[in-house]
Amino acid sequence: MKKSILTLAALLSMGMMTAFGQESMTQSVKPVGFYGQVINEFIFTKKASPVRNHYSIGTELGLRFQDKVFVGLYYTNSIVPTDLWRQTPNNALDMKQVHYGLSASYVQDFGGLFYGKVGLRAAYADIKQDYTITKENGTVVNKAESRTNSIALSPDLRIGAHITRWLDIEAGGTYRVNVRNHEKWGISTQDFNGWGGTLSVKAKF
Repeated sequence: MKKSILTLAALLSMGMMTAFGQESMTQSVKPVGFYGQVINEFIFTKKASPVRNHYSIGTELGLRFQDKVFVGLYYTNSIVPTDLWRQTPNNALDMKQVHYGLSASYVQDFGGLFYGKVGLRAAYADIKQDYTITKENGTVVNKAESRTNSIALSPDLRIGAHITRWLDIEAGGTYRVNVRNHEKWGISTQDFNGWGGTLSVKAKF
């Protein structure tokens, strides 16, 4: 009899702890909160493109709604290689690309450690070309005044994992497409299109 009572008490205690834990998890999801993440992205351009495959790094800051919908502002900058030309023209130096954009995504939790995420990023793509000029006296100087731009869209599909209650890691694929075509320096902004991979670390506040 005593053993039965102890067993019943243990079961009731476990049930109360489980219910309390579930309630705590529910309360930990804010209706509206902030998030920030570090973005690592690698884009593979076409073989015929004069633009190299390249790695970019950046940040994103925004609002999260019920940990389901995320809306933010982001920035990325191509850093490797320092020059995006496959074959650099004679008077050209480094060509770089910077994105300033908006991001929106939806998260589907799989009920455990992992979740899925679909999203779309839309950015103003600023492409800067450094080049050299030779003055009349023969002096060679570096200039960084030549630019072109485009509107770039990047649909994303990612798998994420909850490292802690406030920290996630995400990895997945994307496709970069420039919808506004500009031609300059013998290349097109569409030469920057391509499939890519992303790796992000996200903090929730």
